[in-house]
Amino acid sequence: MLTDLGSIFYKEAIIALEAIRQAEQSVSRAGGHIRGDLRVSLPPGMKPSFRAMLCEFIALHPMLRVHIHTSSNHIDFRNGNFDVALRASSQMQHGLIARTLFRDPVIAVASPDYLSKMGVPATPDDLIDHQCLVGLARGELPDMYWPLLSGDQIKVDGVFFSDDITLLCDAALNSRGIALLPEDLIREHIQQGDLLPVLRNILGTEMQIAVVYPDRHFLLPQVRAFIDAVVSWVALEIAASKSRIC
Repeated sequence: MLTDLGSIFYKEAIIALEAIRQAEQSVSRAGGHIRGDLRVSLPPGMKPSFRAMLCEFIALHPMLRVHIHTSSNHIDFRNGNFDVALRASSQMQHGLIARTLFRDPVIAVASPDYLSKMGVPATPDDLIDHQCLVGLARGELPDMYWPLLSGDQIKVDGVFFSDDITLLCDAALNSRGIALLPEDLIREHIQQGDLLPVLRNILGTEMQIAVVYPDRHFLLPQVRAFIDAVVSWVALEIAASKSRIC
């Protein structure tokens, strides 16, 4: 019968052997290509440029089996079903490696038509008289408390709920109410005047967009390749955004 110290050593040995097995599988190459499985969790509503990058990644690694799962839920890495995830959140889960890609302000917006009909809220308390388009916290429950820049929160009442921010954006564009959305998603709509900021200096927060993976001693080659591809995509997006501003 194993002692407590022996049990710990046994568990660590099993983890090490599994890492070696995965390494042998993933670095087995045919024609210089990484092979094996890559299981990725992505939030819904990724940009067309990201989807294009993902298709290029698949073409670049033809021996790699890529599994994409799209959900706003924060997946649990402990069950071993995923290797890496892309997350957009104001807080990151402890026990994971999170490589921040960029930070994006989250602001409240509404269409000019909606604001002309319902009025422009002057204070957070005025939101009680407005139709709010509400996201789902961690993809599960309505996020009924919106953040204030002061660090406090304000309770809102929703008329439309979705874990897909592109749907919330569409609803705002169609004058269905006020939505709290990442600025990167709505920048062009604001520039074109299709959406207007609401309580710009009072309501909002900052979202951290990060690529997240378990805290492992050995990083699978396919995970490293995917992270490198995402980082390169972000660099191109930032450069393109700066050129549009200039």
